[in-house]
Amino acid sequence: MKRIIYISNITNPLSIIEIEEIGIISSQSNIKVNLTGLLVYFDEIFYQVIEGEDEDVNRLYLKIKKD
Repeated sequence: MKRIIYISNITNPLSIIEIEEIGIISSQSNIKVNLTGLLVYFDEIFYQVIEGEDEDVNRLYLKIKKD
């Protein structure tokens, strides 16, 4: 089991609807690959916790780093 915690700044302002969509899409995608976690948005910063099997967490984090 692996857990990654990270903070990222947004590059463009997001609407409440866009932030909610990110949360929904992330949750749906994570369920498909047996990941759990937490996504918090505050003051143009995302705080995220991702948990799961090492390989699954690493794969998702590599994808996130490209964003």
